Amino acid sequence: MALKQKIALIYIAFIVIVDIIGFFILPDVLVMQVASVGGNPTTLSKTAGLIIMMALGIAAGLGTYFMKSNDKPYKDYLVMAVLLLVHILLFAFNL
Repeated sequence: MALKQKIALIYIAFIVIVDIIGFFILPDVLVMQVASVGGNPTTLSKTAGLIIMMALGIAAGLGTYFMKSNDKPYKDYLVMAVLLLVHILLFAFNL
């Protein structure tokens, strides 16, 4: 198994574990988008928000895992890094 595939599997496992933990510690309504003016932010239920985030994370990990030939492999890692940052921000805004 190549290093790229190992990183993708570790990323998928991490995302799943973080989202399961988030189901227990996050509030029932998640802030998904913060308004800059201080108006009403966009919210979702905890279940829907975490399922969407988990699905995006798993899709990015599987895309990296199954990508055979890529002339620019850093793009796969960049997508995973951006989604990891979005997960971190989701937790930061809601805890």
